[in-house]
Amino acid sequence: MEVLNGILEHLPAVLEWRVVAAMAIGILAGIIAGALPGLTATMSMALLVPFTFAIQSNAEAVLLLLGIYIGTMHGGAISAILIRTPGTPAAACTVFDGYPLAQRGEAARALNISTVASTFGGLASALALIVFAPEVASLALRFYGLPMFLLAMFGLTVVTSVSEGSILKGLLNGVTGLLISTVGLHLGSGTMRFALPKPGLLSDPPPGVSLDAAYAPLINFGGRAALEEGIAFIPLMIGLFAVAETLMQVEEAARGRRFSWRRAPAATSGDAPDRAPATTHPARSLAARVMAAIGAALWRMARPISGADFRRILPSMSISSVIGTIVGAIPGTGGDIAGFVSYDATRRLSKNRAEFGKGAIEGVAASETANNAVTGGAMIPMVTMGIPGDAVTAILLGALRERGFQPGHDFLHPGPGKEATVTIAYVAFGGLLVANALAMPLRLLLTPWLSKTVTIARHFLWPAVAVFSLVGAYAMGQSMFPVDVMLIFGFFGYFMRRFGFPPGPLILGVILGPLAEEHLDKALALDPTLSGLYTDPLSITLAALILLSLLRPVFSRIGRALAGRTPPESAPRPPA
Repeated sequence: MEVLNGILEHLPAVLEWRVVAAMAIGILAGIIAGALPGLTATMSMALLVPFTFAIQSNAEAVLLLLGIYIGTMHGGAISAILIRTPGTPAAACTVFDGYPLAQRGEAARALNISTVASTFGGLASALALIVFAPEVASLALRFYGLPMFLLAMFGLTVVTSVSEGSILKGLLNGVTGLLISTVGLHLGSGTMRFALPKPGLLSDPPPGVSLDAAYAPLINFGGRAALEEGIAFIPLMIGLFAVAETLMQVEEAARGRRFSWRRAPAATSGDAPDRAPATTHPARSLAARVMAAIGAALWRMARPISGADFRRILPSMSISSVIGTIVGAIPGTGGDIAGFVSYDATRRLSKNRAEFGKGAIEGVAASETANNAVTGGAMIPMVTMGIPGDAVTAILLGALRERGFQPGHDFLHPGPGKEATVTIAYVAFGGLLVANALAMPLRLLLTPWLSKTVTIARHFLWPAVAVFSLVGAYAMGQSMFPVDVMLIFGFFGYFMRRFGFPPGPLILGVILGPLAEEHLDKALALDPTLSGLYTDPLSITLAALILLSLLRPVFSRIGRALAGRTPPESAPRPPA
């Protein structure tokens, strides 16, 4: 009841016209970015987050970010259905049945079903966040000191063990992220690490050499003060994703690989009997064409799918919303894993199993419901423990911290210095419901125009990404230092990609590093011997989970090897 009262108290701020407009802009920007193959949800968030720092209102900025998050999850289905290329990895399973529907001339039916399913999953996960986040927060009281340090390490090892590539590369990147997070001033001891402190905090320079002369390279690079607060997270993210991907595209172009796009099937209604009549009749005037477009849009909003289709996909959406929320709450997972798990579960339980992969609407609904249900689920550990569920919520958490949000067990309890945290939490809870509800009419209204974004040529797209990256990084601090950080990590991310190092563990290392270090300091202050590793049941359990997550690939490899062996008694006998 306390949470509901808090949401209702902050609901007027969520429904202000400027806030709703910010939500709508974020949703549209996210849908467009999600529909463009190559622009993942993580990259889109990293690109667009810097532009929110110019917004003074916390409500506008937070709901703009949530709108982007929700929009990218919606947008991935557009290109998956129309050109058989998922705009985001989370929409990979949507291709299996969405594209066959489009090939049959039912692209509009597939797009509308994906819209309804995405909204259903998003609303279900938002309700789960509101209901379960306070309960998880009360459980988080037990995580302090050593248990919290081990929980942070568990989140990192889970991402490492399930990331693409070898586990060794994942571990190396995770450790690199932890090292990057230690740059700057250590608050516990006041010691500077990997950075040059201000004059007066450093011993005298060599005789005859001034301090400025001795450290001119670092001063020219960005200044001593710039590094004292550590490496800026948002420029790092822009570099690792947007700049690195742009460099990869430039390399492909330099090798002479021409980009080819499949022509998107028209988003027509096909032969469905309950759709609006086609509006492609010749119009004699601009006013007639505008009125025809508005009429078609209103028809789509009034009845996006038939009652028979809704009844058919309702069980699929119900199962997938639960699976997506649970999978999203597990650190290291994401919409792609949730989509595959839900698709497989729906296929196994369906009476029309033979239709899957050939245009089953249940398959489209399962994938889109699950990947959108991840949004609320991934925010549960983020707001209660400061552990993001995936890379997108890692960026979201970094942006919210810039606004004063402090995740933890008391994130809903007012107190000194907690005003911004409580306000952001309740605005996010209410705004997540409103934004998911707003995404459906926006997408239905603008489907014909949004579908055209998949035809943007890449030689226009990636230069635009590069420009947005530079502008966004510079907007961070109105100086060139964030741009320098972005470029350095852009080239670093490019070489990571070239040699098969996944960026996920590095991102989580940077995010979880300060949390892990803070609680490790507290654990050492309470017990320098860390005896809780073998006396505290919670710490023992977490340590065992860390070990299991690291050994999971080894167990999987052994299991595959054993499954591949043919038992001697069943081995085929050679012919006589």
